[in-house]
Amino acid sequence: IGSSPVNAARCTRARTCSRVPNVMQGKLKPALAKAKFAISRVLLIGQLGANAGALGAALGARGLQVRAARTAHDALAMAQGFAPQVVIVHWQALDVVGPKFLRMLLDEKLAEMPFIIANAAPLEMSLSEREEALLSGADATLSAEPKSSELDAVLAVASRQKGRAAASDERLRRILSRLNEVQERFDSLDSDLSEAKKLQQSLLRDRQISLGDAQISLLLRSSGHVGGDLVGHFPISDEALGFYAIDVSGHGVSSALMTARLAGYLSGSNPHQNLAIEMKAGAACPRSPADAITDLNALVMEDLETDHYFTMILGYVLPAQRKVVFAQAGHPHPARQAAGGRTEFIVVGGLPVGLIPGAEYAETEITLAPGERLILLSDGFTEATLPDQSFLGEPGLAKLLDASRDQTGTTLLETLVWDLAQATGEDTFQDDLSGVLLEFTEKP
Repeated sequence: IGSSPVNAARCTRARTCSRVPNVMQGKLKPALAKAKFAISRVLLIGQLGANAGALGAALGARGLQVRAARTAHDALAMAQGFAPQVVIVHWQALDVVGPKFLRMLLDEKLAEMPFIIANAAPLEMSLSEREEALLSGADATLSAEPKSSELDAVLAVASRQKGRAAASDERLRRILSRLNEVQERFDSLDSDLSEAKKLQQSLLRDRQISLGDAQISLLLRSSGHVGGDLVGHFPISDEALGFYAIDVSGHGVSSALMTARLAGYLSGSNPHQNLAIEMKAGAACPRSPADAITDLNALVMEDLETDHYFTMILGYVLPAQRKVVFAQAGHPHPARQAAGGRTEFIVVGGLPVGLIPGAEYAETEITLAPGERLILLSDGFTEATLPDQSFLGEPGLAKLLDASRDQTGTTLLETLVWDLAQATGEDTFQDDLSGVLLEFTEKP
């Protein structure tokens, strides 16, 4: 910046310009004379005779600690203990060539990399030698018999670079300190999420329950610590057993909190607070699943301040009649598997809960023949991505179910997860997996 055309051309050709215009020399000297160097330790390497003494004296007069090493190997050994901040290397008097020594010095991995100055006293370094030194790793070059102002200028450059390095180290220290704080908070959050996962899993107190000949088995596997899927069952009476499958939109903590809230509305511990149970003549009996979901939709739209919506299937089973009554609200179609293993899907539908005020829902009633079973699975199965980037879909799920027709209970559900992992080629899944299996034990 501000160079005359002639000097600019010289600097461009030579790649370095060691001369300061005379008009600037008078201005630089007073500033440099008062400069306080941010360095204290200087190591001279390979300096010869009187020039070494003069250079050492000049550095000592500036309040710097100076040590000298005659050979490159001595210098490397001394650098570890002395930790020099500046190294002045004699480019021609080393027992190894200059470029090789600089590579050796850089490979030492010193705690603090020194500012490297190359010189060749008592002779001047040629332009090619200066270029070679700078390209090999030197930070500056020094004349054979440097004037006081030149020495001060080079030390000022070294001091400025060390100051910047110190400031950079301080910034790095602060960044690492903040990262440590973030890591501590992350570890704390991770611990809390692990506890939350235990609490969410505790909502499935019994993964398998029986009433008469009917047996309900549950599966819940979150893609992260906690998820938005929830399945469950609840006793209604001696003749009826309720069940549900829920998939809240999104993932993570907010979705998990929503599932916990919904579980409270379908709890079996207090029939009076369960939306799927009604009291008649002082006795609990199953309520219409469609009416219960309608009430849930109104509750979410009016009272719960949330952006989440959810899909679900809510129903009950009457074991003595082998009858199942349920309502579907945007959830994947239930799978009905015959005794021989053939699987078909019951295509019924309804709007997800929490999307549209006043949504209406329909009921479906089926009677399971001997050996038949009903399987409710979340979209984590049907929307699992195969190696060809396609979805498993209902046809693929039907094949998995047909292949597992000899399995029962929770064994069947865990087998489905294993087979899904084999089909996708992944041990972890992008979405939560949940399921409800309803089957009847066959009498002899």
